[in-house]
Amino acid sequence: LKLVQENRLFEAAELAHETNPLPEVCGRVCPQDRLCEGACTLNTGFESVTIGSIEKYIVDEAFKQGWRPDLSKVTATGKRVAVIGAGPAGLACADRLARAGIKADVFDRYEEIGGLLTFGIPPFKLEKHVIATRRQVLEAMGVKFHLRTEIGKDIAFEKLLADYDAVFVGTGCYTAVDAKLPGQNLPGRLEALPFLIANARKILGSDVESFISLDFKDKNVVVLGGGDTAMDCVRTSIRLNAASVTCVYRRDEASMPGSRREVGNARDEGVQFLFNHAPVAIEGKDKVTGVHLQETVSNANGKSRAEFSSVQGEEKILAADVVITAFGFRPSPASWL
Repeated sequence: LKLVQENRLFEAAELAHETNPLPEVCGRVCPQDRLCEGACTLNTGFESVTIGSIEKYIVDEAFKQGWRPDLSKVTATGKRVAVIGAGPAGLACADRLARAGIKADVFDRYEEIGGLLTFGIPPFKLEKHVIATRRQVLEAMGVKFHLRTEIGKDIAFEKLLADYDAVFVGTGCYTAVDAKLPGQNLPGRLEALPFLIANARKILGSDVESFISLDFKDKNVVVLGGGDTAMDCVRTSIRLNAASVTCVYRRDEASMPGSRREVGNARDEGVQFLFNHAPVAIEGKDKVTGVHLQETVSNANGKSRAEFSSVQGEEKILAADVVITAFGFRPSPASWL
């Protein structure tokens, strides 16, 4: 903050990168309202210091003015590391390896770098050009990307172990939590991540074919879940011209794990929220027609995230043409691991 105030922008960018390889990403997608800005001591009686916006500004403006990481004093070690996964973990690893004089080869099965930064987070939160710029910066630092390359299929994991001094595995969390809801295999029920990936590919103009329909015009969409992924789904559905979008969450609003700012953005855009309702089943015969919901009651018990229990006899059917499940994700270790 002091360096920016003194118009020493390039030094501010250098300092930001010392502890964070992707500050322009964190400035956009970190839930500052729950973390740094939420804990800001100025927040009592004043607005908090807008750390996220400042972080974003420093890097965007420095890049615009021609700043690039200075590797002039880095000595090549002759060592080589294979990085599996071009998501935030893989990109961060590659950045730190380059700064240590170690050659990084990054392998990813997708057609663009970024992992969920590119294919999971919608462009209204993280513009696609941000990751494109970071790719140019990393390539100028000597990082080499091998895209559309799946380890275990296109290249054997054992070959990487044999050819490189080390292998870093950053394959992400792509396995959706399965609630095993009756009716979840009906046409019209979508998982959050494949839905968001299909939308990202459409926006990117990707040549990779998607088998998920994004025809939401005049349809009633229900999103099940209360995290940031659920907010990405409801806000994306609004942009796909859905007739109505409802977010259903099994606890109360105070217990939602997602960003409060994102919930506010969703409300401003016309999303309806239904709290204290848990999905019991997805209704329909040949396709989705609704969601069977059970009313719940929350009990905070002094915890930040309330426990909940069902209210017997209080059930209803919420009509829907599309149901998107966003219950969270688990790590997805490959078979070769």
